[in-house]
Amino acid sequence: MIELLTALGLMCVIEGAMYAAFPRGMREMVMKIAELSDAQIRNLGLFIAVLGFLIVAVLRGL
Repeated sequence: MIELLTALGLMCVIEGAMYAAFPRGMREMVMKIAELSDAQIRNLGLFIAVLGFLIVAVLRGL
């Protein structure tokens, strides 16, 4: 459970840093995402989730 909370905390740090460092770029990215269809957003989310899993699996030596 500690690892899950640590991962969520790190995610918040990275996301917050992106908004703090690049507010205009993040606003533009959010507007572009809003223009995508639900299927495109779903596929993007699945791709990112699988990519994240693979990164963790490689780093942890699954």
